[in-house]
Amino acid sequence: AERQAKAERIIAFLRHRYPVKTAENVAADIGGSAETIQKMIDRFSAPSAWTYGRLVCAYGPGFLCAALENPPAWI
Repeated sequence: AERQAKAERIIAFLRHRYPVKTAENVAADIGGSAETIQKMIDRFSAPSAWTYGRLVCAYGPGFLCAALENPPAWI
């Protein structure tokens, strides 16, 4: 249940950032595959560790705050 909730928060963040062509834009930002990102969105699944790390690098603290249920205050 927690993994599903995390996936939903991540996907909401990505869709908010890119309401149109979400997968294509995110893939360009992280140097990944648009197909992989689209599958993650379609299935409401959490990203792999590699993809999660790339998302953190691309979107920084704002992404972490959106992804974590209770982000630490230092973020």
